[in-house]
Amino acid sequence: MSKPGKEQNGQMGDMGDLYNKQPEFAKQAEELVWWKTIGKSAYDRHLGKEFYGKKDLKIGDLGSAAARVEGYLIEKGGISESSFTGIEMSENQVKIASERFPKAKFIVGDVSEVKLPEGEFDLVFSNMVLEFLSPDKLVKTMENTAKALKPDGTLFCITTHPDKMKINSGLEEPGVFTVKFPWGGEGPNYYRTKDDFVKATEEAGFKIQALEDLNLPKEAEKIDPDEYKRYMQYPNTRLVIKAVKK
Repeated sequence: MSKPGKEQNGQMGDMGDLYNKQPEFAKQAEELVWWKTIGKSAYDRHLGKEFYGKKDLKIGDLGSAAARVEGYLIEKGGISESSFTGIEMSENQVKIASERFPKAKFIVGDVSEVKLPEGEFDLVFSNMVLEFLSPDKLVKTMENTAKALKPDGTLFCITTHPDKMKINSGLEEPGVFTVKFPWGGEGPNYYRTKDDFVKATEEAGFKIQALEDLNLPKEAEKIDPDEYKRYMQYPNTRLVIKAVKK
């Protein structure tokens, strides 16, 4: 079990450096049981009717890493490679993403600091990124995202569920704690409540359309019995947030 660590003073560390030191992440991310069983289907369920098969889309990815989601949306959703603009702190991950999808655009930078063109994007998503943001960075990221979206543009996020973070951290109040990554190494997460996520989203100018609590389905046990057992100790392990710009 993870527990409060040296980051407890509120410092989240250099996430770009952290992922530069995780060479196995790009290969293992697409094989994670949660991604196979609940991650992909969440994108299909929440974005499929609105975005799959559409042309001339502008899509932003907050924390694009090695472009795991881009790959899925290109293959399953029929979305053009050139639709995507990704922001990622790790130069190594950006290099991998750019080699995989040269027609997409990937920017090295902090998702809370990089200013995307205002009013340009139909959709901005983040996949397992919000848990790495301190409170001020979450606010900035949400505000910048709202500015980058077109009127009625969509924000879609999957993040570690507060239920899981509270149990892992041992914290009773929001704060920073250390987690071990399934692909090796460890780093900081920020525990916040579901209400905290909702507040940050709504105060940035979004209307929430969906909040979904997720955990692994029974069929995940056949794919990875150990991970299934680990996930089942939590009421929920992933939180989906879908919102539209007011």
